Amino acid sequence: MKKMYLVLAAVLLAVSFSAFTEIKKAPAGDFKYDDGSGMVDVPSTVDVNTLCPAGNQHDCVIEINGEDELIYLNGNVYRWQ
Repeated sequence: MKKMYLVLAAVLLAVSFSAFTEIKKAPAGDFKYDDGSGMVDVPSTVDVNTLCPAGNQHDCVIEINGEDELIYLNGNVYRWQ
């Protein structure tokens, strides 16, 4: 009977600890652009999803550091509607 109460207490503790664990937001994607020396990550200050909503009609081109850059997602040109 003691083992049953210990298992129940362990389960309750595990559930209560997991309830207060912060869930970290997953990265939005591997947005990259070619800066002339190779592929680099799009700065975190640039919200690609807002500037280029997902779709398939137009290539996503965003001004970064004063230059228009073609945006890539997971190695492919990112397209938007």
